[in-house]
Amino acid sequence: MALATAANATIINLSAGFTGPFAVQSDTTTRVDTGLTRLGTLTGAPASTSIADIEAVFVEFGTGATTGTGGIGGTYSNGDAGSFNDQQVYFWVFDGADTGSSTEHGLFSVADPDAPASGDNWRYPVHTGSGTDSATLALSAVVQGGDFVVGRTDGSNLVLAPIIPEPSGALLAGLAGALLVFRRRRS
Repeated sequence: MALATAANATIINLSAGFTGPFAVQSDTTTRVDTGLTRLGTLTGAPASTSIADIEAVFVEFGTGATTGTGGIGGTYSNGDAGSFNDQQVYFWVFDGADTGSSTEHGLFSVADPDAPASGDNWRYPVHTGSGTDSATLALSAVVQGGDFVVGRTDGSNLVLAPIIPEPSGALLAGLAGALLVFRRRRS
């Protein structure tokens, strides 16, 4: 069983070059040290930029972390290669070690996954049936004006965006109660 999984592996290498790019917070001066990074694809367009809405359509291929100086790169692998065949690659970066501790995030890809500015195309390799499939994606293709879902690029960095807090159940219940009181007073 372990041999079959290894034989069907897909490896995605994120090539960041010697000096970057880096993940930075929205102030563009604070580098994201040891932030969570997730590689995956989307099953549809997120309803908003909230973590919950993106999570609802994000299918994770693998996880990693930014370096201690905010650098991005690394290797992501998955034994279930076939389920990601030919899907566009998205790179989700957080400023915390997990989604719960993060205050900012960015979801990045390229405008044209079939013709990025550099590197292999931003689609998962189609599994050929045996061996290991791999691709090297250049993050500079995103930094050089690629498409993104959340966050932006500034020419040399992936700039994260503040996380929109989800309304809590208590807040919604309080609002509903206030509306009932207001309605009774008007009657």
